[in-house]
Amino acid sequence: MNTLGKHLVCRSDIREALQAAGVKLGDVLCVHTSLSALGYVCGGAHAVIEACMEAVGYRRGTIMMPAFTRDYSHPRGWRAPPAPEEWLPAMFDEMPAFDPDRSPTQGVGFVAELFRTWPDVYRSNHPISSVAAWGHEAKTLTGSMYPVASSAGWYGQSKFEPSHLHLDSRFGPRSPFGGLVARDGKVAMIGAPYSTMSLLHLTQYAFEPVEDVKVSACILFRGQRTWIEFNDVHFRDEFMEDCVIDMVTAGIAAVIPCGASKVTVVRASEAVDFALTWRRTHRR
Repeated sequence: MNTLGKHLVCRSDIREALQAAGVKLGDVLCVHTSLSALGYVCGGAHAVIEACMEAVGYRRGTIMMPAFTRDYSHPRGWRAPPAPEEWLPAMFDEMPAFDPDRSPTQGVGFVAELFRTWPDVYRSNHPISSVAAWGHEAKTLTGSMYPVASSAGWYGQSKFEPSHLHLDSRFGPRSPFGGLVARDGKVAMIGAPYSTMSLLHLTQYAFEPVEDVKVSACILFRGQRTWIEFNDVHFRDEFMEDCVIDMVTAGIAAVIPCGASKVTVVRASEAVDFALTWRRTHRR
């Protein structure tokens, strides 16, 4: 009896789906994935990463993936689930500092976690919403000085200090997502639900008044474990699924079947422009 399921997906299938959806050599591509949604992927996460790299090219292309670490924020702000009040003092004292070389990703899937550890991948310095990137534009997009795999804790070195410009704009124009738009990049959803298209958080900065909030996180700063507080924005994601579905209907996002799911690709600048108009029209 075949227990692997009805859909075999190989590296070439993913690469060809990306290409059919408009990914070209030299592209800067932000990738969101759901490995389980595709079916049986021969080679698993390894195959997905190589397919993405082949689609954009090893010489001039760039791949970017979320490397989020939500649990490095202050537990007082946790809501799903909330931290018990009596736990807070111990959690505040004992939580490890975010370290881009060692801190695992959370909630972004196994492909993104493997990608974080890939040779020559750089990681941005945000303790909650960092991104990992590989390729021609990786270093510029992330603001990193060294590849993560050889950094040995570069976050705390005197050569590189956390930028509050980045911390205050984790999805904003000065973030890697803003850099994706500025470089005419694209977003690929490989089996991933449309509600996870993080780029669309950038639209929140266009609404007035911006819903400012204070966020704390634990980082390494000059070699010392330190809690810092920075300005942030209250982000919404309940609009994303419907918004991206309408992008597909409007023809600005291409959808190609892949295994048990699909690959959806959209140009980042067009996605942001569409989402801004859509949110204002739908008041969401």
